[in-house]
Amino acid sequence: MRIVASTGAAFTGAAVRDVQAVAMQQPNYFKAIRWSPDGQCILSNSNDNVLRIFEMSGPGDAADPLADPAPLVEAVRVEAGEPTHGMAWYPFMTSQGEIRAADLGSDPATCCFVACTRDRPVQLWDAYTGKLRAAYVTKDVADQVKAPLACEFSSDGTQIFCGFEGQIQVFDTSRPGTTCTALALTPSRRSRDGLKGVVSSLAVTPAHPTLLGIGTFSSGPMALWDVSSNRPAQFLFPNASGGGGITQVEFLATTATTLVFAASRQAAGIECWDLRMPDRAVAVFERDVRGTQQRLEFGLCVAAEAGRMHLVAGDRRGSVVAFDLAASLMHAGGETTTTTSTTVDVGDAVGSETKWVDDPWLVHPHAAGAAIGSVRCHPFAPLVAVASGERVQTWDAADHHNTPARPPRTSMHEDSDSDSDSDSDSESESVSRCIAAIDCSIKIFHCPDLAQPTSANTE
Repeated sequence: MRIVASTGAAFTGAAVRDVQAVAMQQPNYFKAIRWSPDGQCILSNSNDNVLRIFEMSGPGDAADPLADPAPLVEAVRVEAGEPTHGMAWYPFMTSQGEIRAADLGSDPATCCFVACTRDRPVQLWDAYTGKLRAAYVTKDVADQVKAPLACEFSSDGTQIFCGFEGQIQVFDTSRPGTTCTALALTPSRRSRDGLKGVVSSLAVTPAHPTLLGIGTFSSGPMALWDVSSNRPAQFLFPNASGGGGITQVEFLATTATTLVFAASRQAAGIECWDLRMPDRAVAVFERDVRGTQQRLEFGLCVAAEAGRMHLVAGDRRGSVVAFDLAASLMHAGGETTTTTSTTVDVGDAVGSETKWVDDPWLVHPHAAGAAIGSVRCHPFAPLVAVASGERVQTWDAADHHNTPARPPRTSMHEDSDSDSDSDSDSESESVSRCIAAIDCSIKIFHCPDLAQPTSANTE
């Protein structure tokens, strides 16, 4: 892996040393990033409550092994004003760019993204101008505006899903306002049936347009929900890796769509299920996330023609690991995978027990100087975007009366409105200083052997 573009030190800052200011002067770390569907730019969410779009340079930088990393330039800036819980690109977004302009052209009307920000309606932003296009007002049972913790477009872009506790609100993309359809995930708060907890992650797949992957912050199962009938199609139980609530759900981006992945808070690995045998996870891909509450997002990419699938993830130490999914799942079940020109499948490569995979296909140990909060694969090129940064605090042993000093901690249920405030209030007397050099940046790595999704085949 080689860096081809980076924001450099533009966002790298120092954590404050004043005890009283710890809660409000943390480094401007990146919480999440998203490649645009056309691969021309990157949408980011950072600690200063600003949504930024960075432009990606042309393919010449990746082709020249001697070229210096190109700068990632901030092209659009949206002042969200409050912490942003989730964001998603319009799935058919097509902007003017050098890489694929001849094939796809440009359509400014499709250049938009949706974001859910605390105490605000779900907002649709223009990716060219940074101006607000539309607002979808989500409300709670008391008819008060309440922002969801997760939002996602449907695979055809006609609907917006918003996740709340025990409920999904579905908006028609073409009809801003308050009109929505509420899908109850549980009969009642007291009921043990259905899906409990606050929805933390949503995922869709073009292969099954009515299927919605739902993860919650509770310690219970995640669900594959049929939105057309408002019934659970399947419950999956992410318990093998020992984590807490689910922070990310992703489908494998192939027409086979037989695999679903989930990461949990403080879990020792990323779990994988074969939906034909959903009673247990077929594999757990190990990574180091212990000691942090931060969401560490992973990315998936697949090349059906070449029979290659990869999972790419970061850890709390700034390393990036990539797993060869086909080889790992084949080894887990002792059977060969099946590959055709249109699908990549694991065939019968499943055993009787969950396989722990701790031998990554690729390891890049110093990708960043801080925890990697988000890793995303390019839609069609062998590029990986990595966002780093963390909220760090240290404790002085003298303040704890001979108690051993606690290790640096990253706080991060970022999407919890009260976590940062309550933590800083309760711990302000024991915190004596903060680490002063935090690598808060976005880097793009070129990995020639990385699988490339078939949906963006340019040939």
